[in-house]
Amino acid sequence: MRLEDMVPEAFAFDGRTHRYQAPHAAAGVIVFLPRAMRTADGFWPWSTQAPRCTGLGEDVSHARQALARGYAFIAATRADDREPWSCANGDHEHLARMLSAFLEERSLQRKPVYLCGACDGGDMAVRLPGFLKTRADVHWAVA
Repeated sequence: MRLEDMVPEAFAFDGRTHRYQAPHAAAGVIVFLPRAMRTADGFWPWSTQAPRCTGLGEDVSHARQALARGYAFIAATRADDREPWSCANGDHEHLARMLSAFLEERSLQRKPVYLCGACDGGDMAVRLPGFLKTRADVHWAVA
C-alpha cells in the first residue's frame, strides 16, 4: 500500500467522526482504538485530500499494514481526545452501536472483526467483546 493511496473517509456517528478506509471486497475489519491524546486523524498521512490527517508514524503503519492485507481499517474517536476510553462515560455503548452501524453500512457484517488499541484503547478493545455479548440490540457473534 503506497502512502499516497491512503486517504480516509469520515464515518460520522452520534456526534463523533471516525476515520476509515476500506478496500473493495475487504477480508475483514480492523478496529483501532487509539490511546488518549491521539486521534483517528493520526492513522493517515497528510495530503491535500486529507488535510486534517497528521500522519503519526506508528499509527500510519497500523493502517497501512491492515490495508495492504485487504482489511478495512477504522480508527475510532473518543468523546474527548484528552480523556482515556472508559465504560464509565459510555464509550463502550457508543463503540457497540457505531461498529454495528459501520458494518451494516459497508456490508461487512459477515466478515471477521479484530479489535486492537494502544494503552487505554487496548484495555477497551479487550473489554468490548464481553460487553457485546450482553447486547440484544447489537448483532454480534462474539466467540
